[in-house]
Amino acid sequence: MAWWETESPLKGLILCSVLFALPLIVFLVYSVIIIFISRFRNRGNFSPFVVFVVGRFDRPGTSLSLSVVGLTSSLFILILSLIISESLLEYSGAKDKERRPNLFVLDIRAEQKEHFEEVVKEFDAEKVIVAPVIGARLSKINGEVIKKDETEISAFKRDWRSTARTREYFLSYRNDPYPTEKIIDGDFWRKGEEDQISIEKEFSEHLRVNLGDSLTFLIGGVEVTGVIRNFRTVNWADMRPNFVVLFSKGILEKAPSYYLSSLRIESEEKRYNLQKSLISKYPNLTIIDTDKAIRAFLGILEKISFTIRLMTWLILGASLLLVLTALNSSRKERIEETTLLRIIGGTSGFLKKVFLWEGLLLGTFSFLLALLLAWIANTLISRQILEIQPSYPFFEYVIAYMFTIFATTSVYYINLRGEWKKPPITFMKTV
Repeated sequence: MAWWETESPLKGLILCSVLFALPLIVFLVYSVIIIFISRFRNRGNFSPFVVFVVGRFDRPGTSLSLSVVGLTSSLFILILSLIISESLLEYSGAKDKERRPNLFVLDIRAEQKEHFEEVVKEFDAEKVIVAPVIGARLSKINGEVIKKDETEISAFKRDWRSTARTREYFLSYRNDPYPTEKIIDGDFWRKGEEDQISIEKEFSEHLRVNLGDSLTFLIGGVEVTGVIRNFRTVNWADMRPNFVVLFSKGILEKAPSYYLSSLRIESEEKRYNLQKSLISKYPNLTIIDTDKAIRAFLGILEKISFTIRLMTWLILGASLLLVLTALNSSRKERIEETTLLRIIGGTSGFLKKVFLWEGLLLGTFSFLLALLLAWIANTLISRQILEIQPSYPFFEYVIAYMFTIFATTSVYYINLRGEWKKPPITFMKTV
């Protein structure tokens, strides 16, 4: 099923291995950590109470390993779903506080640009950006002609990666990066130098180019060459006229071009009137109102994210039932242990402290182990399957940790509170 859904055996294998091998991985990691802790505990200068509580986790025949595996597996699914949901919302722009453009105008001719800008001002448009667009094809890299046989033949396999060198490009130029763009390497731009190029970082990897390489584009039969001076990341969800390849101002200003504009108008009535006014004057324009489509899409995405999180919280609740079941299954063992502690002078306060600290360590250990495994799994899933940049919801981590600690200590307290309240004579009779 995973193979069919992802359309890739590698992606399906990664997804299935993460889920099916999870309990085994958790158990192996838990065993290794416990061995390390037991050796460190015996060599360290710790108080008898700490040695006693920690020793309960590596005691032969203990049922705590079952609780750790169950709770860690559930927390792993919870944390991984939180990371993926946050990453998807961040990638879609749903979490952006800034209001984004909701109207796009294409095919603005050079002679229409000035009047267009005057018209949109009359309708109180905000965030108006008018960007030049120049159609081109990549001709040479470092003087070497692009080979046409590098084009992917199969239409089913052809995507932006396989056609990085042979696709049609839409170039643009400007002096400054957008606030949502980040320069990863290089300068934007070098002073006193013309025909500089900026390339989106991920695309540059598939184009197989480095800083200082030269790119030659064919524009209307004329070759235009520039030097790569920086790599940048682009937030494609910010709804601005974004481009994979940017030039500094210079030679491209003389190239044949049209203009693309993005803007924001809050009033739906004003957006409609603006469209009517522009089309009546310039029927060649293509105008796209994205407001309703974006709101509908983000609403669906948020509902999906909420459903995923709800299901994972239910899974976490089921894991706490597993902890409760494990405690009940080892109830006789714990009664015998409690009896011996009471016989040698352990007070009810001491017993309460021991068991509550055991619950605290169980919750903390399971959460940290799940967090580590979820971070590793998300690195694989985000890069190999979803192909997005991960985003980490640290506030929700804190909430999940506090809930886990509260739940595990509560389960311990509810399950064992009757045992440490019994008088010593009762324990003596059970021996």
